[in-house]
Amino acid sequence: MVESVSKNHIFVVEDNYINSRLTVSMLERLGLDVTIANNGQEALDLLRQGVVPDLILMDLQMPIMDGIEATKIIQSSINLAPPIIAMSANVDQSYQQECSDIGMVDFIEKPIKLATLRTILPKHLPTMRLNSDVNLWQDDTHINDEFITIDVNAIEKDYSECWDIFYKLYRDFIHY
Repeated sequence: MVESVSKNHIFVVEDNYINSRLTVSMLERLGLDVTIANNGQEALDLLRQGVVPDLILMDLQMPIMDGIEATKIIQSSINLAPPIIAMSANVDQSYQQECSDIGMVDFIEKPIKLATLRTILPKHLPTMRLNSDVNLWQDDTHINDEFITIDVNAIEKDYSECWDIFYKLYRDFIHY
């Protein structure tokens, strides 16, 4: 029997509903626990309330407080600040350098792709902990004392295996 392991907790800081739902659905598909913040101020408020994730995926252009400003404040005022990964459709090298200069650990181009998450997340999470009932994303070894591994063959293609995520997103828009 596989012992229950608490899942990694990730903040998705994103003001665009479609981008937020898509990213959250992919992360949940990977078995991760997700909290959404609609802007940098909401993320900062959650951190100050003691809700500390293992990782933050931070959009850069948002109302109220953008990702650059939020990252600067988090880096300077939160003890043991979690790693922050920038998310942006602007892939200009100088923009990416600015993100690196303020302490962001990586950069993901939007729209987010499952293959990109598969590559980037394990680099910045100390252990990739998945919920033990997410059998679809586990390999045959299941668990090795500290973390459950992801079967990368099951998620090799970006969106072709995520039709259900897109259907769910489409269905959500029909109801709104």
